[in-house]
Amino acid sequence: TAQIDIERRLNIARNHTATHILQAALREILGKHVQQQGSLVTAEKFRFDFTHPKGLTKDEILKLEETANRYINNDYAVACRQMAFKEAKKTGALAFFEEKYGECVRIVAVGDISSELCGGTHLANTGEISLIKITGESSVASGIRRIEGVTAGFAEKFIKYQRERFIEESEKIN
Repeated sequence: TAQIDIERRLNIARNHTATHILQAALREILGKHVQQQGSLVTAEKFRFDFTHPKGLTKDEILKLEETANRYINNDYAVACRQMAFKEAKKTGALAFFEEKYGECVRIVAVGDISSELCGGTHLANTGEISLIKITGESSVASGIRRIEGVTAGFAEKFIKYQRERFIEESEKIN
């Protein structure tokens, strides 16, 4: 008997939908030159590779996180529909891996903030993500950056761990 691990699948859907939100926030903050170059989505975390010529500043990372969480709090609907690839391109949906698409494609729209071709698992609305926490930003290659992050309960655990480390470090100083 095959069974779906519902909690695991929900966490994967949270992290996958978070990559769509992250890309929309990156394009809003850094500019339309940002294009996905790859991603990894697991139940525990996500990473998102994108084009950008330089590392992000602390302020840009904070603004990115704030923007992504504002999208989550706005509780945008996530809608999926299928159509011909040529028609999908006419709608303005983002398609970064054109050589991989067949004649019929699936468009995933997150409210009015994101529309892209995607075959992954998604939530019904952004509010189900609960929270995005960026855990790292780095270089992957020349002109390619990587954001790593966590969502929901994993984000809460990460924040708690950071807070505990801060308190321990503060106690060492005093």
